[in-house]
Amino acid sequence: MSRKAPVVRTGLARALSKSGYCSRSHARTLIAEGCVRLNGSLVFDPECPVISGQDIIQVEGRSLVSADKTYLMLNKPRGIVNHRPRRKRTSNGLLPSA
Repeated sequence: MSRKAPVVRTGLARALSKSGYCSRSHARTLIAEGCVRLNGSLVFDPECPVISGQDIIQVEGRSLVSADKTYLMLNKPRGIVNHRPRRKRTSNGLLPSA
């Protein structure tokens, strides 16, 4: 017996923010101003359900393409911290610049 993956629905504003296009509050503004289309239709409801991977979102005429996620693992050397108290070296400084 095979199982299908469940369909995940999120609100349009959240889908915009999760894609990395803008913050959720800015997404709400764009939707209210009529700059966002869902499957070719103008949408004014920021909570309009979106099925990620199936629905087509366009912002100001451009199709939204979600960025690929990159996960990094790092064995942090001694003396390196994850945040910056008192100007110590941080783990971000160990990564190559993009």
